[in-house]
Amino acid sequence: PQKFRYLAGETIQLSAIAGEGWKFMNWRYFESLSGQIDSSKPDIEIVINDTAVLLPVFGTGINPAVIGQGKIRLNPQLDLYPCGIELNAMALPGEGRYLSQWGGALSGKAPVTRHTVTEPEPAFTALFGRLPKGKFNLTVTVEGPGRVRVDPPQNLFEAGEEVTLTAEETGEAEIFTNYSGDLDSDEKNVSFTIQKNTSITANFIDRNMLQNG
Repeated sequence: PQKFRYLAGETIQLSAIAGEGWKFMNWRYFESLSGQIDSSKPDIEIVINDTAVLLPVFGTGINPAVIGQGKIRLNPQLDLYPCGIELNAMALPGEGRYLSQWGGALSGKAPVTRHTVTEPEPAFTALFGRLPKGKFNLTVTVEGPGRVRVDPPQNLFEAGEEVTLTAEETGEAEIFTNYSGDLDSDEKNVSFTIQKNTSITANFIDRNMLQNG
């Protein structure tokens, strides 16, 4: 029965119903329900013995599209992205190309941008243009959990222009380790000048992995 209060020992049947564009992923619940349910099934039955909180998790797919020569890489890379998750979308220009513009659910020209999934099947589009003579592109990728801000937030630079990268740990379990590639630094906030096509990776690790190791 559907009500707000239940007597101890009552049995409740619950069904998670996904909206259009979403798929059921699992149930989240407190330890008081541990062992009672199969969290992977949308239809479950529980016996109330204590205060119970259950949250159905729904996810959606993302299909990146590119115009021109280049790729889009997502971090994390998942089949389904739970509603509310934050992810990095990274532009990987092809030879002699640069990111001209993000489109769809994304905007701007930064080589890496952050998106929070709140709508089903968000469209990620990257437009790549031919690299103008005398200018250089910047590719920034993220490995592990974390985010990077690029200032100025663009992908196309002239020789001698200064760029600042700021690595951000978005959760208590995240640790920034270093930048690698064309930049070698363990400082979160670092500035440098563009002299060529530049590719940099910001590396993060999960603190829990260190503890478990």
